[in-house]
Amino acid sequence: MPLSYFLLDTYPGFFVLALPFGAAAWVICWLLSTRQSPRAPLGQRLCRSFFAAYLTGLFCLTLLLDPLRMLWHRVLFGRGSAGVIPFFTGSFDFVPHPRKWLLDPECVTNILAFLPFGALCPPAQGGRSLGKTVPAGFLCSLAIELLQPVFGRACDVNDLLLNTLGALLGALCYFAGRKILALRRAHKLV
Repeated sequence: MPLSYFLLDTYPGFFVLALPFGAAAWVICWLLSTRQSPRAPLGQRLCRSFFAAYLTGLFCLTLLLDPLRMLWHRVLFGRGSAGVIPFFTGSFDFVPHPRKWLLDPECVTNILAFLPFGALCPPAQGGRSLGKTVPAGFLCSLAIELLQPVFGRACDVNDLLLNTLGALLGALCYFAGRKILALRRAHKLV
């Protein structure tokens, strides 16, 4: 498989294209959190930095994918790619299609894309509850879906629902893991 195909036409390649921007966001957030709140727990500062990196990568992949591909095409191959960024050419789908959710691999991608949101948001926000994390995931996904038509992508209610499900599953995993660790600590003390 040629490198250009991998980077510019596959999901793992898109992730690689967004990685430097996420890493830059991590470094910036880490430096800011170290300077602004040096007494905050290390775990919380790390989670905040990873959450910032995750959100940066998420926005790059969901909103800025075409400009990102054009930028990296120019960087890697010394020339711009054919095509123009299709601003304001997106479509809308406001009808849920639950039967599609089990058959379409992209539906699984929508769930997986928001698992880190549910797992990183609570510790980054100082122990935010499940009742606050899931609506935050919903609002983040809603913002992405409403902005996607501006960048030539589709606004799809199915993506919104599946992203929210991913945030819920990620948050459930985080809170279950936290509860298990608390029970283990309590058991060791007895």
